[in-house]
Amino acid sequence: MRNRIDTTPIHSTYSNSPSYILEPIEKNGGLQFVYKQGNSTIFIYVVLVATILFVSLLDDVSPWAIAIIIAIGMGIYAISSYFKNQMFIFSTQENKFYKFNKKSQERSEEIAFSTIEAIQLLYYIEESSNSNDEDDVDRYSYIDAYELNLVLKNRRVNIVAHSDYKSMKKDADRLAHLLNVSVEEV
Repeated sequence: MRNRIDTTPIHSTYSNSPSYILEPIEKNGGLQFVYKQGNSTIFIYVVLVATILFVSLLDDVSPWAIAIIIAIGMGIYAISSYFKNQMFIFSTQENKFYKFNKKSQERSEEIAFSTIEAIQLLYYIEESSNSNDEDDVDRYSYIDAYELNLVLKNRRVNIVAHSDYKSMKKDADRLAHLLNVSVEEV
């Protein structure tokens, strides 16, 4: 199977926020494994607010610096609010995976467990560039990133992407056991 599974990352850009945790929940006599937002986003908010307060107390700080920090905070809040409403559910009662939007109460991307052929744990390196205004030179940084994907007959469905291999491997193994499929690491 390894030869026929696409190994191109599904995410166009890596995002480590918000982080998701796989949590087992008993519901209506069945078990659901639910990916929901973890606590690291709350930590990011606290650090951001503390930074804004600290910077605002300094005398020689440009109003633009404070405005940029606030804009970044608003961006993080907007992104995490969107994802906070999104849940990824593996229901043993229905034998289905589906995405669920808590705000609209709508399901999408329903997939029967029987159609899932494998769990793909995909490693890739995400490159980002930062230009320095002083010397006008691009600087590059690299992040080890992982995707957890469901492998179907003709396509893959991304569940989550982040940089914590141990957590990702643990989740892949749990889901593979639940679905009675293999984990394909590439």
